[in-house]
Amino acid sequence: MIYEDDEVIDDARIESVEHRESHVGTIALAVLAGAAIGAAIALMMAPRTGQDMRRVLRSRAAGLRQSAGHAVNDTTDELSRQLRRRSRQVRRKLDRMR
Repeated sequence: MIYEDDEVIDDARIESVEHRESHVGTIALAVLAGAAIGAAIALMMAPRTGQDMRRVLRSRAAGLRQSAGHAVNDTTDELSRQLRRRSRQVRRKLDRMR
């Protein structure tokens, strides 16, 4: 068991939270991939000239790169927070064992 802020947290509850948190990045990546595929299909189906289509594709690609960058940064921040929290929990557990 882990004690956090005067609350006892059992290992099963921690594993449940870890399991949910581990899927955040996967879900974000799947949503971005789906959006990119959907946007590409929509663009290919639209009646435009080649020059217009290339301009639109460049613009969309730039937007997707920016969105992907934000998603990576958000996921990295979240993983860093989880790592810090886990480190504190492990340290507390080790301190109690001494």
